[in-house]
Amino acid sequence: MSRSVWARVAEVRPLLHHLTNRVAAPLQAEVALALGACPVMTCWPPEAGSVARGADGVLVNAGTPETEAQAGQDEALAATEGTEIPRLLDLVGCGLSLPRTERLRTLLARHRFACVKGNGAEVAALAGRPALLRGVEGTTEVREEDLADLARKHRTLVLATGGTDRFADPFHTGRLAGGHEALRSLPGSGCALGTALLAALAAGVEPFEAAGAAVGLFAAASTRAASRGCGPGSFRVAFLDALGEARTGGLPLPEAEGTP
Repeated sequence: MSRSVWARVAEVRPLLHHLTNRVAAPLQAEVALALGACPVMTCWPPEAGSVARGADGVLVNAGTPETEAQAGQDEALAATEGTEIPRLLDLVGCGLSLPRTERLRTLLARHRFACVKGNGAEVAALAGRPALLRGVEGTTEVREEDLADLARKHRTLVLATGGTDRFADPFHTGRLAGGHEALRSLPGSGCALGTALLAALAAGVEPFEAAGAAVGLFAAASTRAASRGCGPGSFRVAFLDALGEARTGGLPLPEAEGTP
């Protein structure tokens, strides 16, 4: 099933509007292109709304928060409210500071997202649990009951990455072993997972299936890239090459475990 998801993305070539952070943006654009999607990266408020309305999916990322970028995110969300354009919220740094955490909670209170994602610590912080963050890196694993509660509360799919990637919608939960540890040396890899997930959503894949396909893709691609004996620099290239192989079925993909 996961293989057909990425073939569909390559066929549809969805336009993905990223309102994202400066650190992750280059990798996110490369991942989108490797999967056959089309990235556009702008947070400029005067054009953010019109660009978002013309996109097939919108990604709002909380990393490197700046006043103009947040204004652009607000314009994009307002412009797509009530439409069928899938929107993804990435909780980068949730729990790092009170202003950022409150900003994310406000967005969730005002808008409906197809998916909300973060690492385990960020999702735990959103749920009001103690969370250990070092910068935007977290070591806390979110509790499955908190994951499910958030999914029901916000009527969305919630994905928490970690040693085991866990995800839940209001009715189901799923899990899969996380990607290779070499991903930790690739800045923006977690944000780029959001790009892959949005690509699947924008190609018409249902959120629960899209989440399982995205985490399976990153697990398989990172493992293949690491097996080639790469250092941090060449790992990036090998990882992108492996993502491209998923479009043609050349990359075996694991299936996530799901429970009702």
